Amino acid sequence: MSEYCCAICGGHYENRKVTLELRTPTGDLIIVRDVPAEVCVQCGDELFTPEVTHQLMLLVQSPPAPVATLQVPVYVLAAA
Repeated sequence: MSEYCCAICGGHYENRKVTLELRTPTGDLIIVRDVPAEVCVQCGDELFTPEVTHQLMLLVQSPPAPVATLQVPVYVLAAA
């Protein structure tokens, strides 16, 4: 457990690895797995170190070759 208390709910944080969905400057969706984060055990708020944030910014600006590619279905919600 981390010594930080969540500013949203007052819960405590613990170290976890999370998966993020990010967009490149051209609008492409990329998924980044195993990102180290502090995650609030109550509300799920995520905190990242400056180093991790910097790595993510570099990755979004110039993504390397992916380790895997996913095929995702796309839907349109019909007007109600």
